[in-house]
Parts: sequence; structure tokens; C-alpha cells
Amino acid sequence: MDSTTIWRRFKHAQGVRDSGWWTHFYECYHYSIPQRETLFDYQKGQKKNTHLYDATATEGVHIFANRVQQNVVPTGRHWCSLTAGVDIDPETEVEVEGESQPVDAVLDDITETVFSYIHRSNFDMRANEACLDLAISTGVLTCDYNPGTQSLEFDAIPLADVFLEGGASGQVEGIYRQHKIAGKDVLINWPDAELPNQVQQKIDAQPLEKIEILESMLKDPVENNWHMTIQLDEKTPIYEEDYGEVSPWIPFRWSVVSGEVYGRGPLMTVLPDIKTLNVMGEYSLKAAAISTLGVWTATTDGAFNPYTFKIAPGIAIPVASNDSRNPTLAPLQTNASANFAEYEYERRQKNVNRALFAHPIGSMDDPTKTATEISIRRQMDLEEAGAAFGRLQVELAGGVIRRVVHLLKREGIIPDITLDGRQVDIKYLNPIAQQADIDSANLVLRAMQMAAGSGVPPELAGQDVKIEDLPSFYLDKLGAPAELKRTRREKADMQQQAQQMAQAQQALDAGQQVADIAGKVDG
Repeated sequence: MDSTTIWRRFKHAQGVRDSGWWTHFYECYHYSIPQRETLFDYQKGQKKNTHLYDATATEGVHIFANRVQQNVVPTGRHWCSLTAGVDIDPETEVEVEGESQPVDAVLDDITETVFSYIHRSNFDMRANEACLDLAISTGVLTCDYNPGTQSLEFDAIPLADVFLEGGASGQVEGIYRQHKIAGKDVLINWPDAELPNQVQQKIDAQPLEKIEILESMLKDPVENNWHMTIQLDEKTPIYEEDYGEVSPWIPFRWSVVSGEVYGRGPLMTVLPDIKTLNVMGEYSLKAAAISTLGVWTATTDGAFNPYTFKIAPGIAIPVASNDSRNPTLAPLQTNASANFAEYEYERRQKNVNRALFAHPIGSMDDPTKTATEISIRRQMDLEEAGAAFGRLQVELAGGVIRRVVHLLKREGIIPDITLDGRQVDIKYLNPIAQQADIDSANLVLRAMQMAAGSGVPPELAGQDVKIEDLPSFYLDKLGAPAELKRTRREKADMQQQAQQMAQAQQALDAGQQVADIAGKVDG
């Protein structure tokens, strides 16, 4: 695709975002994450929260980012594993370094390698930053492999720098990033870039001066591969590269409205409450000042000037009269009540906290809450957001694993496997996915308990339930590693050994009986 066509597509994506989403994004950042708002020009280190009078949203959004991370890609844990797809028998033997091993055991080793690289990278830090943008709309990560350090490198791209383009299926099939970088960094990031002479001379003369570039990552729906182009303007491309079937960009969204490509985060839902809380916070400060200093009425006469006097300890105020029946200065009486305002303030705070999963079970100091109640409330919160977390499993967790596997295959660190669901599949092991597996296992256990409680003889229950397969079923649902599970061949060998031992024992017992009888006859 030529650079002019790419530039026109970028301008269209830019127009779509700026015409409808820009002001919406700005309001959300303005009231919840002002420090991360870069939609307009700003100076590094400038104060960006001087307009806030309430911290409910600013605190809640960080709690939201932490909860999403710990429920989808928890720190320090394996939040998914590679398993055999529908076309592969998990116990199929494959040759690895001259030794035959089951497919699942080989995939377990690959999973260990994948997560060893993820945990040694900066993924956890960058994922948390991107989840802050997720609270508003769309989180965006990039992932590449650094041959020099032999490690993965992740980056969280600010939403202000990103322009998305949707495909026919509703997925993100075009990502543009327009930003400025130091001239010296252009050739560091893209060593093979072909710069015009005047640009190269400018970099040589002033290497720290910023140069605006456009990065575009577009998917070819026919070839099903991604292509990157770096260009300075409409007609000046400087670098191109094919990325194959897996893009280094990983966008993920909380929820999506049909026909839209940008996500809508929970902050958008409760933005009216957040704005109202900010106004109420400002008013509460004014009310506190009025309560402390009071509001006064004063007569305007020649002896007293109400425009210059100050109320402060230890000063004397000149007045025309000290007669209590006709005071020069008197407090203004009001009938305002703070009870309703306090109730409304708490109600809106609960709305915001509930949307951001902040304090979902209330105060932990309440002695009336039992462990069962806390567990049920947490489960209810996960069920309420089940659809959103399901999307995040695919777009965030699945997107990261696919990119990391692609990079490690390219570097020859892991075998060449295909994550298509048919050859190799992804099994999610985060708390939400595990809860679903636990519920499935509990259904089987409950059915067996109901059968036993209703008086069904065990031998009849065994005709309907494969009792011998239950341990493997539970191990699979709980995500036990393949090395702890016996294969069908190992089970068959154990059964054969048990039969041989039983037969040997029977022969031994029969021989002993014959010897006993012979001894009695001889006696």
C-alpha cells in the first residue's frame, strides 16, 4: 500500500476520533486521571489536578487497574497455559531431543519458558499503566524482543497518541500513532530507515530536536498479515516491515458498542456522578469556610467600611454602634442543612466505587461480615462484569500470549507451534477462568452427592459416571501440570501390573493351600 493511501486512511481515523471521541476522552481524563491526560499540549512536570475537589474517581481508577490486572494477568503467576487443540490427542507422543514425550508435557515446558520471559520483562508495570486507559476507553500495549538484552520489552502507549481503525468483523485492524521523537532516536528505533538528506542533516546538526513521525500498523484481510510503515508526511515513507500474522500492538477494551472501534470504559458510565462529586466537593469546602468564618451583614456609614475590614483574631473593628438592638456587624442566619447533601454525596461515591470495583465489599472493619459473605460478594462482582472480563481474556491475555509465542518462535527459543485452537489452544488460568472451572467441577460433585443422598446404590451410580476418570477431570479443571497426571498408557501399564500381581498372589495362595493339604495328608 502506498504512503499516500496510508496517510489518507490515517486522516480519516483521526477525524473519526477527534470529531466524536476527543471531548469525551478529555472529560474522563480531566476528572479521573489528569496526570495521564496528554490530549493537549503540556509541559513535563506541570500540575494537572488543581481543578479537583474530590478524589473518589482518582483513587478508584487505580484500584480498578489493579483489580483488572490481578483478575486477568495476575502478577507473578501463570495466567494461562498451552494445551493440545481439538485436532490433537493430548497424549500423542512427540520426539523432543531424542526422547518421546506426551504433547501436553511438551506444551507445559513451552508454557514455563513463555512465562519465564514475561516475568523477567517489564510487562507487569506496563500492563498496569494501560489498564488506567482501559478504565476510560482502550488500553494499548506493544511487545517486541530485544536481541541485545535477550528479553521482551513492553510499552503502554497513551490513548492520546493512538488512532484506531476497525475492520469488517469489529476487530481493530488498523492502528496509527502520530508522535514526536528526538531525531537521534529515529535510527536507533529503525536502523534501516532511509532518511531524506535534509532530514539527516538536521539530525546531525541538532540530534535532540523533535521530529514528528507517523507509525501505521495495518492488517491485510486477504493475506491475514500485518504491515508497518513509518513516514514523515504524506509522501515521505522512511521504513517498512512485514510482521506476519501477529501484530506487536495489543489493544484491549472493556466494552464495545456495535459499529464503534474504541472501547467504552466504566468511567464513561459514571462520568455524571464524578462531575457532580467534584462540584459537591468544591461546595463542601466553601460550606466549611462559611461555617468557620460565617457570613456577615454590615451597615455602610461613615464610621465603618465593610469593604476593607477583615475578620481575624486580635483585631478591633471600628463600628458606629455597639447597641445589640441595632448592630453595625451581625451574622447572617441560614436554614441550610448538610444532611441531604451528605446522603447524596455518599450515594454518588458508592456508584463510582461500584463501577470501578473499588471497595466492593464495603469496610473491612465491619465485624458483622463473615468469610462466606465476603466470598459471595466477590463472586457476584465477578459475575456482574463477566462479559467484560471475558473480552479482556481474549484481547489482553490472549493477545499477549500470541505475541510472546510468536517472538520466541522467531528467535528459536521455543518450537514452531501454531496457536489456532486446533493444533495448540490457550487455557486461561486467571481467577475468573478458574472460578468457571471450579463451578463445573462442583456441579459433578454435587450430582454425585445428590445421587448418594437419594439412596442410589454406588454400583448403579458407577454405571452412569466414569468414576475412574474423575481424578483426571478434577486435575484438568484445576489446571494441574501435565507432569502430575498419568497418561492412558501409564494407567494401562499400572492396571496390567496390578492384574499380574493379583494373579501371582492367587497362584501363591493356591500353592500354599496345596501345601497345607499335603501336610495334613502326610500327618
